[in-house]
Amino acid sequence: MLSVDTYVVTLSPRQKACLTLSAADLTVAQIGRRLGIASSTVETHLDRARRKLKTETRIKTILMAVKIGALDLDELLGVQ
Repeated sequence: MLSVDTYVVTLSPRQKACLTLSAADLTVAQIGRRLGIASSTVETHLDRARRKLKTETRIKTILMAVKIGALDLDELLGVQ
């Protein structure tokens, strides 16, 4: 397993938005409608985030993004 400390990853705002909405259990189609982009574009953003974070699944990508500070856990959980 790659240590998070050995690499720096920057996710784009769209990648973060797609991951955040995915964590909220929205489908790719729902995310696309919410962001005003095509489903295929959502898939591209999610796939690029997954590759950047060197993960195999969407949930692992979300967890890794939280771990490295790219996504805020409280925001994902809706904590005010």
